[in-house]
Amino acid sequence: MSEDQARQLATALNADATLFVTVSGYGKIQRKWFYLLVGSGIVEGVVQGVAVGLVVDNVWVAVGVAAEEILQETLTWGGGIYLFNRIYTPVILESELMSTADGETIWSDTAFSRVNSDALKKLPVADRTKKEICLRVTAEKTIEDLLEALDEKAFKNIKYRELGNDTKQIP
Repeated sequence: MSEDQARQLATALNADATLFVTVSGYGKIQRKWFYLLVGSGIVEGVVQGVAVGLVVDNVWVAVGVAAEEILQETLTWGGGIYLFNRIYTPVILESELMSTADGETIWSDTAFSRVNSDALKKLPVADRTKKEICLRVTAEKTIEDLLEALDEKAFKNIKYRELGNDTKQIP
């Protein structure tokens, strides 16, 4: 959001700040996370292959170690994410609190919940396995976690200001 857009929003809403929330995962882990994790495994495999190649001075051993590590990391992360998405109902919310006066970010956080087992236990047994119900209660938990983090930040900021320091944000 630009500074002008923040000011327009402030005028329209008569608000000091606006909270923007992006749903970056709903029922599964984002593909970009998958690529980051598998990519880091590939990098790790190449680095290990180079290190082994330098130590033993044998290209084939280095290629073998690199290939084994890349395969292992790909299976671990790819399979892990696949199973995680099958077993759990993850919800990921990325949030940013922006000042409507100048458009600057005051606070940001990412909230992640894999399952809300406490809420599921309170539901009838037949509803506990329905994906849409699991997602709903997990989303509610994720929202609660996000609001709790925001509330904690606001409380710290108020306490900081009460000490006589009127800066916008805790250092």
